[in-house]
Amino acid sequence: MRLQAYSLLLLPFLLLGCDGALNDIHGKDHKDDKNEQAESLHNHIIIDADSSKTSLYLYKYNSEKNELAKNIEIISLMTQSPGIVDIQASQIPAYLTKLFNDDLLDKIKAASKNHNNATSKRIQGIQFYSTAGMRDLSFSTRADKNTTINNWLVKWTKDNNVQLTESIDVKTISGKEEGVYSWAAYNYIKHQFKDELDGILTLGDASTQIAYQDVNLNNANITIGGKAYPVYSQSYSLGLKVVQAALKNTDECHLFGYSDTSRGDYHLCRETAKAFIDRKIGESYQGNQYSNEFGLFTGFYSQAKFFDLKENYSFKRIQEQAEQFCHLDWETAKTQYSNEDPEYMEPFCMMSAFQGALLEDNYHLSDKHDFQPIQKVNNTNISWPMGLLITQKYEE
Repeated sequence: MRLQAYSLLLLPFLLLGCDGALNDIHGKDHKDDKNEQAESLHNHIIIDADSSKTSLYLYKYNSEKNELAKNIEIISLMTQSPGIVDIQASQIPAYLTKLFNDDLLDKIKAASKNHNNATSKRIQGIQFYSTAGMRDLSFSTRADKNTTINNWLVKWTKDNNVQLTESIDVKTISGKEEGVYSWAAYNYIKHQFKDELDGILTLGDASTQIAYQDVNLNNANITIGGKAYPVYSQSYSLGLKVVQAALKNTDECHLFGYSDTSRGDYHLCRETAKAFIDRKIGESYQGNQYSNEFGLFTGFYSQAKFFDLKENYSFKRIQEQAEQFCHLDWETAKTQYSNEDPEYMEPFCMMSAFQGALLEDNYHLSDKHDFQPIQKVNNTNISWPMGLLITQKYEE
């Protein structure tokens, strides 16, 4: 996506010895400033269709040509479950109607009033991007769903007189692309690319991503604010649900007493997890980890929170906590963690062992790196759609 650009500020004129001309210019500055800001103000819809839900973001932001987008605000966020992957093509129109409802139209109309000479309902564009889940469908099934979604959106804009500056874009993006947008979102929210750029590690229901800037070994380039950034990004179908399904019959990954044969053992579970990872990804990860700091999101954040390590996280500490947890019996664990849903709590033995196998044994990360478990930065949730919003060009 290329953000449309308009001038934000008028160039100052220096008119020496002409008080009347100076007064005229000063008299126009405030009004013209507001006009210019209105012309650079945009509204945009981005849909994140992941494996378990679909989230619609209506953004408001300012942007100029080759400049970094600023003043980004989420006007509306709506979520619909289950994920689009579980919706039959014939049911998609009813599913989308719940997201693209009258409330959304009202918000688009209200936001459009901030534009000069705008129609009653104008947005920059609609990008409906699906991720994990849809990636696992056959090409024909995925194509049929995306075509149905695109046709519905075209009809919705026409029927509701929603004017678009850019065309509708519906597609299933690769995990690599998703990782790059997450990386961009994190560094934008954290410091707007004004400081050292950090890497990201995410663990969702269906996939996991690692991404960081690497000028020597990279597989993607992203242009933001007129500047190109080389990024190394990898994604694997090793999400929470995938791992739990693969290791559900591994007794060492479950607390003693959870079943008749379970016998929690962190190290044996980690060996089994590593063998599973090796079968899934082999030697495909070739990263060099040039980033010194990584943000830990989603499932990785949840593990740090569960073991109370958000503030002093390290691989050593989380392994120590996980070893102790895995050796608990099921009844003791339910008592000790009485504030947690038992079915939410129990997989933390398995997932901690998996995390150690993935991040240390396969990614070769260590406590020489700095890890920051993060859910929000500057009171803003980190999500890849914001990374897409600020992206002017993406290439592989």
